[in-house]
Amino acid sequence: MSQATLTTTDTSWADTTAAPGVEYEYWMRRTYANLSPNTAAGYITAGYDLPMVESRGKLLLVIDAT
Repeated sequence: MSQATLTTTDTSWADTTAAPGVEYEYWMRRTYANLSPNTAAGYITAGYDLPMVESRGKLLLVIDAT
């Protein structure tokens, strides 16, 4: 189901059905006319009045010279 189709001059879009405190994930696709490959796609997460993330966990980075 497509929620919106934007033109090349559109610079923003708002989901008017979004509820405060709910995190949403959107799938986005952009099609280019003169490039190859001609499609770029990905996910974006968004929301408003979301609780702040206090801790995102830990990361261990190991670098080996070989």
